Amino acid sequence: MCSQSTSESWAQFNHDNVTRAEHERMASIQMRTLSNNILHDTARDIREQCDASDNAFERRVREMEDCKSKLMENLKKVCIALRRAGFSWWEAWGPWWEAWTQWRIWDFRKGLAIELQGFKN
Repeated sequence: MCSQSTSESWAQFNHDNVTRAEHERMASIQMRTLSNNILHDTARDIREQCDASDNAFERRVREMEDCKSKLMENLKKVCIALRRAGFSWWEAWGPWWEAWTQWRIWDFRKGLAIELQGFKN
């Protein structure tokens, strides 16, 4: 036996269909909002980590430059003391020292090379 559609059953079917569609539309909006929030939070976290890495790298470069300048100052004092004692340090070790002190520290964020030149007596 086949049931026939009446105007009341048709109205109920349409009402149920509209209600389900509205529910799905609201679920879609909520999902889109959630995914946008996740993307925004992820982008912010990545930016914060990038900034932290840049700061750590720059701090390390400054530490290395400071360490090198202290070593060069100590070397200068040693060379002065050796010269006063009659030893010509530069004649004996100069070429080797010049080759050894050609260091480069790369600042990848800025794409620049900071040259740390050797000390010459």
